[in-house]
Amino acid sequence: MSKLKITPFDPLNLHSHFDSERPTVFLLQLIRDFPEARCTVVPPCSSDWTELIMWLPHTTDEELQSLAKAVPQPQNYDSADFLRKRSMLCFEATGIEARINLWELNNPFLRNGINPGFGVAFMNQTLGLYAAHLFSPEEIEDYIMGLQGAMISTGPNHNPVRVWGDAFLDEHDGKEDVSESGVVILPCLTWSPNKI
Repeated sequence: MSKLKITPFDPLNLHSHFDSERPTVFLLQLIRDFPEARCTVVPPCSSDWTELIMWLPHTTDEELQSLAKAVPQPQNYDSADFLRKRSMLCFEATGIEARINLWELNNPFLRNGINPGFGVAFMNQTLGLYAAHLFSPEEIEDYIMGLQGAMISTGPNHNPVRVWGDAFLDEHDGKEDVSESGVVILPCLTWSPNKI
């Protein structure tokens, strides 16, 4: 399994931790202007390394530390009316879970190259934590295949009539999703590298 290295950073002094050649600092500064949780992928430069930024303004420092230790895993979720199925990248921790819709992340989210792995910058109002997930080439390949496998029958690939049938869908027609306690769903912001 991947190795995990967590490094704290000061959310008010981002330049002391992040490479100025990448747009990470700019995106961290921009994303923290949102009043609610958000995420974004740092557009790839020449590096194989991918970075995901998670802005969680309403989490405690303890919750943020717990999330930073989690290895994100793909999970699929049906909507209450069963018409939609979403693949989520889930960070499960004690008392809190953060989910990101995999279909909203820039594609490809991960690449297998010289430096296989990815970094996640977690940030609330008072604390920043950078979790580096380091993989061997074989491990990152398996991880990427797991993400792709989860997405094969979700999003635009989901065909609810084929899966559930008309009678089942009629029975659940009009049902609306209910928010789950302790679950934060982070909308993903997308950026054009040309505009950063």
